[in-house]
Amino acid sequence: LNVVIAMMADTYSLMTSVRLGIYNYNILKTAPAYSLDKRYGGLTILPPPLCLFGTICMPYWLCVKDKDRLERFNSRFYAVLYAFVTIFTCVVFLAINLLLVPFAYLKTCWHKISLARHSLVPTSDA
Repeated sequence: LNVVIAMMADTYSLMTSVRLGIYNYNILKTAPAYSLDKRYGGLTILPPPLCLFGTICMPYWLCVKDKDRLERFNSRFYAVLYAFVTIFTCVVFLAINLLLVPFAYLKTCWHKISLARHSLVPTSDA
């Protein structure tokens, strides 16, 4: 049992120096499997709430056999769905900023008042 533990410890000490390289090699080796298909990429890349739209459009993807038409449909599909994501993100960003602007203004005014108050305090120069 001690021999097995020693062998495993030796192997572990050898692998710790190259573990990042092995990890990166495996990531790069599997990257082509996750590449985007120009015709059917809309089915695989969408996040969970938006994948419902891919399910709705799946009969069209299954019925159309023309590659150019599928590529055009896929690019339009991306544009429409990610336009919704972009619009939603911008609306949330603007709403949060509009809510925080008054607090930022008050904080700025308070900071200016505290700076003015500290500059008016007499300091003793001895």
